[in-house]
Amino acid sequence: MYVSPSSLAVNETGTSASFTAVLIAQPDAAVTLSISCDTSVVLCAPSALTFTTATWSVAQTVMVTGMFHI
Repeated sequence: MYVSPSSLAVNETGTSASFTAVLIAQPDAAVTLSISCDTSVVLCAPSALTFTTATWSVAQTVMVTGMFHI
């Protein structure tokens, strides 16, 4: 898997940043990757990426948004 960029910065004012992920080799079957984050400080969407044998080389985007916390 290739992920770009390798790091992100968001803050509590609700700023957003995104990263893309793509497989570097065709899988034998569909691959689903769970996206997890500390939801007390950020929201991540979507919560999973699915790559199929037909879409493995198509980059998919994950949006990360900072959340206000106390």
